[in-house]
Amino acid sequence: MHSRKNFFLTLSVLAALCLSAGAAQAFDVCGNGICATTATPPESCSTCPEDCGPCPIPAVTVVNMIPLAQSGETGQDSEPNLSVNPANPLQIAGSAFTLNPTGAVTTAPIFVSLNGGASWTMNNIVPSGNGMTGDITLRFGSTTNTLYAGTLRGGSSLRLNLLRTSAFSSTTLMSLLSARDNVDQPFVQAATFSGADRVYVGDNDFGATGGRTATLDRTLSGTVSIPSFNTLRLETRTTCSQDAPPIRPAIASDGTVYAIFYRWRQPTCSSPFTTDVVVVRDDNG
Repeated sequence: MHSRKNFFLTLSVLAALCLSAGAAQAFDVCGNGICATTATPPESCSTCPEDCGPCPIPAVTVVNMIPLAQSGETGQDSEPNLSVNPANPLQIAGSAFTLNPTGAVTTAPIFVSLNGGASWTMNNIVPSGNGMTGDITLRFGSTTNTLYAGTLRGGSSLRLNLLRTSAFSSTTLMSLLSARDNVDQPFVQAATFSGADRVYVGDNDFGATGGRTATLDRTLSGTVSIPSFNTLRLETRTTCSQDAPPIRPAIASDGTVYAIFYRWRQPTCSSPFTTDVVVVRDDNG
């Protein structure tokens, strides 16, 4: 559930192109197999013998998403989530358990990149009660440039907020579309069909009767002014008081919707649980 601060994200693969036999594109990393005479400081076979040899396999760029201005923060920044805008892959939104660096308590941040992940800023547009994000996931619609979020509102324990913004890099607060209590682990998926965003949020709803907690919140028109969400129970059988926390939806290109979850059941209702892996499908979205 937790990770070290300043989580890192592998963002892109940069091809180390051979310019000629025994030469390659310059990278300022000694020991990567590339003799980068144009680097600062310059590398050479004498200063870095590891660089002498054939053109290496493609290199990987690792980017610290924590902006430099916030690099002194000591939060866990755990449970990171990432969404790339299908309509503009240079736009990427990220989230984690992150504190508003300004000290404000009514808003919490997401991470924003407008250049394909090369650089990042924090944008405090998530409604909060303590300046933090709780469990939070993000997804763009396929073509609408609209970003959706499912989050547990900071300072409100297990209060689910379903949010939306059409301008994720602006300073305008995300709009609240739906809210209810006693819900855990919201996981958002979204896709655009015939100009309308279908939004699906898998969550563990402790308000469900009979321990049938695996749930999906759904709207077929996320871009309208006031979307209507339906709460659908995925679990139909008896459980050990609840299903396991993760309920994960997925949307096929033809509109078929799938979800997967763990059903905790008898005879062992304590760790390690007896568990069924359950996959469900809706052919009509």
